[in-house]
Amino acid sequence: MKQPTGSSQSAQQHLLSLCTGLIFAAAIALSLLLLVALYDKAHVQEFASAIFVSALAGFVVFSRLDLVSWADRIDIFTSIFTRWAVVYLLVILSGYFSMSGEQLSRLVMLWWLFVTPFVLSLLALGLQMIAIQVYSTGSRRRKAVFLRFHEAAGTLAKRMQYEPLLGVDPIGYFDSVAPTDDDAPPLPWLGNMTDAVLYVNSHKVDIVFLGLDMAESPAVRELMEALQDSTVSIYFIPDSKLFGVPGVQVTEMVGVPLLVVAETPFLGLSHGLKRLTDVVISSILLIALAPVLCGVAVAVKISSPGPIMFRQKRYGVGGKEIDVYKFRSMRMAAPSDQVKQATQNDDRITRVGRFIRKSSLDELPQFFNVLQGSMSIVGPRPHAVQHNELYRKLIPGYMLRHKVKPGITGWAQVNGLRGETETVDKMRRRIQYDLVYISHWSVSFDIRIILRTALLVFRDTNAY
Repeated sequence: MKQPTGSSQSAQQHLLSLCTGLIFAAAIALSLLLLVALYDKAHVQEFASAIFVSALAGFVVFSRLDLVSWADRIDIFTSIFTRWAVVYLLVILSGYFSMSGEQLSRLVMLWWLFVTPFVLSLLALGLQMIAIQVYSTGSRRRKAVFLRFHEAAGTLAKRMQYEPLLGVDPIGYFDSVAPTDDDAPPLPWLGNMTDAVLYVNSHKVDIVFLGLDMAESPAVRELMEALQDSTVSIYFIPDSKLFGVPGVQVTEMVGVPLLVVAETPFLGLSHGLKRLTDVVISSILLIALAPVLCGVAVAVKISSPGPIMFRQKRYGVGGKEIDVYKFRSMRMAAPSDQVKQATQNDDRITRVGRFIRKSSLDELPQFFNVLQGSMSIVGPRPHAVQHNELYRKLIPGYMLRHKVKPGITGWAQVNGLRGETETVDKMRRRIQYDLVYISHWSVSFDIRIILRTALLVFRDTNAY
């Protein structure tokens, strides 16, 4: 018998995402139409194509339920401004390629650029307030308990508490060992595994989240048998470090649900979309920054003896060695088997080198790596081969970052983890951010990282 490939809950979320996209698309198109109507020198006929493209692009880019469900409003605003930048860029490009851009009023387009993101932000807040009111009623909320409270369960419980639109209230958890004061989880301990059956039946619990590593324990089997005669929903939670490996994800293959470790997100159309984005953006930037590249090259050559470019072996996708290019920022030294990371006030760095490292101008040649196909604009930063060989032995899952191409910038770098990694703990945190990027990749996520990188270039205290 063929099994269904999706649940009613996922179908409902998909429908809500589409509705969200329609609402935002309408707001984007109407804001442009209103500005055209208010400006007496603009005509609707001239903007018909732009209005259509803006609605279509808005629907595609804004069909995401997280715009309403996120509790952190800073994340909401950041996401909206990033997605709006994508929509606006698509409208501009469509006007350029269709030769209709010359007809558009520059004043209207400028007002539209700056006014619309604030309109969309207010719209998102309004939708969120309505949704919270709808989902805050007692009849729509469900009670949940956890059996076996590992790291992934703790993360899930915290997010439930901060996202009221989920409609789930975590009550507590059952585990064989009571927590200590030093390691208190975000939920109260309700008792041992053997206490779970009585509690679930007597407290009208709606959902049980079951740690996958406990699925074979006698107490859990007893609970499963008891719950077969109830309406309780049961979810299995794989530990984020199941089998000792981080990055376990849930996926589906030909209709069969699977747990997968370290799969690349760039398969099929995603790979083509990622590559197209890299080629287009890097080509535009290299052409626009050609005078800067020439100026830096001359400054490096004059500053100290040695080549203009510095080439270093790094690991690329699949763990294969690649040559990564940078402008030379240090004085020439004798070849050594050991690679020492640059430190603050490092006397090897030249005066020009200090400026181009601080401003990230030394990394501009890596856009040629992107065009070549060995790197991407956004991805885990490549480390020296010697550092890879050291940390892969110290940090479980370190090499999973090489499931994708290394990047000029990355999620770790825009979260303050740029520069020297003088401790294993600091490198471990960087790897965690890299794995989050791999498992959550999207084009909008890439653009968000690029925009945050641009803001950090001249004010990053970790760059030296």
